[in-house]
Amino acid sequence: MTATAGTTPTYCIYMVTDQRLGEPDLLVGNTDSTLIIKDLNGSTLLEVQAPDGGWSHPRLQAWAGDNPIFEGDAFLGDLWIGGTEV
Repeated sequence: MTATAGTTPTYCIYMVTDQRLGEPDLLVGNTDSTLIIKDLNGSTLLEVQAPDGGWSHPRLQAWAGDNPIFEGDAFLGDLWIGGTEV
């Protein structure tokens, strides 16, 4: 969490992009999906179209690091891929 005096705190979204042995890669079939950021009540805050070439694990991590938000969750289409509460 980061905050400056007189501002509202912002949080980093933690993208679940690690893949353990035997687990499916969450990005397979979803690289061209829209990144959707929702608040903790499920309301859409932001939609980000996939970049040219689609989403990759490093691209998602970079986006999250560059775009602190209020508390929320991240989805690629309907697939949950992370959030501030991870």
